[in-house]
Amino acid sequence: KNPSDENQLLKASTVYLGVTVLNRVKTDSVTKRPDLLNEFYNRSTDFLKVNCLKIIKRYDFSNPILPLLNALNPSVALSTSKRDIYLSIYNLMQYLPRMMNIDDTNIIQTIDDQ
Repeated sequence: KNPSDENQLLKASTVYLGVTVLNRVKTDSVTKRPDLLNEFYNRSTDFLKVNCLKIIKRYDFSNPILPLLNALNPSVALSTSKRDIYLSIYNLMQYLPRMMNIDDTNIIQTIDDQ
């Protein structure tokens, strides 16, 4: 939850950085220089931490609308398995009252049925 808290982070060398990095790390030129490999992992982890902190500053994750937006994703809307999570788009409509009159249950039901 807090990228600055070292106790909540994975060890730098266990962070997955992709197949290309995994293959490159196995080469002789890299294994002969564990100091450089360690520096690479630390810099990569620092890069990820900085980006996480910037995302946290930019987005309000306590905003109740953000998780509800996923209900508008076509794959979620058409999925019967996601119905347990997103019962209706009515919850989203309640947070966006200017979008439509939430007292008009007929319109809401028509939209929700689609």
